[in-house]
Amino acid sequence: MRAFTVRPPWPDLIARGGKTIENRVRRTNYTGPVAVHAGKTLAVAEWEWARKTFGPILIPRKDNLVLGAVVAVADLVDCHAAGWPSACNTAACKSWGEMGGDIWHWVLADVRPLAEPVPARGQLGLWTPDPDLTAAIEAALDCKE
Repeated sequence: MRAFTVRPPWPDLIARGGKTIENRVRRTNYTGPVAVHAGKTLAVAEWEWARKTFGPILIPRKDNLVLGAVVAVADLVDCHAAGWPSACNTAACKSWGEMGGDIWHWVLADVRPLAEPVPARGQLGLWTPDPDLTAAIEAALDCKE
């Protein structure tokens, strides 16, 4: 399992809102399970937009956001350049994908929210959780299923 950190509100939309494209400036060749980690810093302008657009059911109040924890596990199934016509001709890319520049779309599938968030320290890029964190994430998944 690998992991990536993303600033709230995006982890909530990945875990519960159908956001299946993660926009990144780096490409990855990795495919497989990834833990979705909510960073400790809120992206305030993006939270305001998301709360207005998606409402309180998908986007919690600022004081109820999960920060500094893994909130879901997904399968990273593809990575392609933004605007690559043969790969970006999907509803997910059109809805969630940033276009142009040096943006890469990491395509997520089979997103599984955890029963309870698992506290963890995030990192930049795609990172490997230590064995204890991986075990805690897997236990939280088992509780959900």
